[in-house]
Amino acid sequence: MSNLKAWLLFVILILGTVYNLQYCNAGQLRNPPVVPDQTIEQINFNNDIHRNWNNLEITTTNPDGSRTGRRGDILLLNDSGTYYLEVCVSSPTGTVWKGSALSDTP
Repeated sequence: MSNLKAWLLFVILILGTVYNLQYCNAGQLRNPPVVPDQTIEQINFNNDIHRNWNNLEITTTNPDGSRTGRRGDILLLNDSGTYYLEVCVSSPTGTVWKGSALSDTP
């Protein structure tokens, strides 16, 4: 009987966590904190995450060949109701973007 209670408690905790995750990441992230022991790579990594998370732009013109970006920049392209997630693949900057169509089905 105690195994059943433990299993039920585990399932409830997992479901509660999954339910609350949608609210945990809503909105804008704060700037990354400055930690004295961080290396330059860690600082750059945190700044890149912050920049990418907070700056998802929606555009209606295809950025490939016409928009300069840094490698890893992300855009949401709305092409007459069809959405594409566009990623800049130029190194380190340029106008080469690759996209993937988004759909309602998983």
